[in-house]
Amino acid sequence: MKHKDELREELERLSPFLAKMKCEKEGFIVPKDYFKALPNEVLNKVQQAVPMPEQASWRDKTVLFFQNIWQPRYVLAIASALAILVVAVCFIKKTPSKQEALPVATVQAADIPYEDLHEYLTDNIEDIDEELIVEANLGSKATSAKTSIVPQPTTEELEEYLDDVIDEIDPEDLEDLF
Repeated sequence: MKHKDELREELERLSPFLAKMKCEKEGFIVPKDYFKALPNEVLNKVQQAVPMPEQASWRDKTVLFFQNIWQPRYVLAIASALAILVVAVCFIKKTPSKQEALPVATVQAADIPYEDLHEYLTDNIEDIDEELIVEANLGSKATSAKTSIVPQPTTEELEEYLDDVIDEIDPEDLEDLF
């Protein structure tokens, strides 16, 4: 007991406010059976506040459906699917078939000047497949001369070319050939 008195005196010296609170009644007073009656009171208030929902009409259901669809995740998914579909359709339409590419190449080759063709062929003769040349030559004989890819030189052009080549050939190269 003596020990409690000493503690109380020390508490009064250090903090008189806390010593007075100890003497007064403690905090809040709860009415009798408060916690037993609380759940029923809360349930009664909730049942009174929320009326029973009415049966939704087809119009309300449709509006609710579109409101749910209009969520960002669904809109982004639909937009992505449509974008992929559009890209796929554009890609499929733009790929030319091999049948379309051949006549375009023939027309373009006929429009190229002879000097440019000659220069290209002399620069890239190693890259050209001989079988393709033979097939192209056979194909040009079957068709008319107008559709030939390589223009036919005139006699004057051939003579001029041979004169230029003969002047440039060394006799040693001729001996090596024969």
